[in-house]
Amino acid sequence: MTGLLARWWVLGVVLVVATPAYAQSSAGYGVQPVAARFVATPQGELRGVIRDERGQPLQGAVISALFGPSSMFALSDREGRFTFRSLRPGAYFVRVFLDGYASPRGNYVEITAGGRQVSDIALNKVAREALTTTAPPPVLAAGLGGAAPTPK
Repeated sequence: MTGLLARWWVLGVVLVVATPAYAQSSAGYGVQPVAARFVATPQGELRGVIRDERGQPLQGAVISALFGPSSMFALSDREGRFTFRSLRPGAYFVRVFLDGYASPRGNYVEITAGGRQVSDIALNKVAREALTTTAPPPVLAAGLGGAAPTPK
């Protein structure tokens, strides 16, 4: 009987000590539980079609979208379509490359939060003669700035 009484006594002490501690932690002194909230910034989208000078879609063009230090790349599909999804809002520098075609000057495209921008780009075919050269490619100097050393 003494063992049973001792167990009840220990249980009573635990309840008496734990109840005020629980009350203080959950409702006392204006302390509120903190819930982490993450605000998702709405992303934008850039899509378009790559075509030749006659309006025909071009497959396999590499489209680059540069935003600060970030670079994204896409390939045009069979219908010349490309899409960049989940872009942070801002100005992206967009260029297109395809072998046998002259790349147009790059364009800045402004992406807005939750917006969808369309950028259709036309490439001009380059004559085969313009692609072949007899001169060796130039040697470029490595490093940052300055002029290339002159060969002796």
